[in-house]
Amino acid sequence: MMWMAPAIGALLLIPHLVAVLPRKRASERAAGKADRLRLIASAFEIVAVLVFVRQLGTWTPATIALWYVVVALAASALAGMMYRSAGLPWITDNSSHARRILGTAAGCLVATTVIVVLLLP
Repeated sequence: MMWMAPAIGALLLIPHLVAVLPRKRASERAAGKADRLRLIASAFEIVAVLVFVRQLGTWTPATIALWYVVVALAASALAGMMYRSAGLPWITDNSSHARRILGTAAGCLVATTVIVVLLLP
């Protein structure tokens, strides 16, 4: 049962690893729904998952390797996001700007709340 927290963390990070896969053409990037605001919210979610796994996991010498696997997954997702962000617009044209900004702010606020609550002594 000690491996449950790292396994849940790895499962929560899998959707974010899509950013590691490069898109071949600029038209494919433009046709997608990705924008920099989504990447910002995803970065906050990744940090929240790391804090969640670190604080709620039972860490022994046998399970510490799983922690490093989760950290490596998170680092690859963040590196992929930073690599992909250069070719993305801030907000996609087909979405409401106010709704996207408020949604991103709300997602970041929720992730920050999870981080703060879990890190309080």
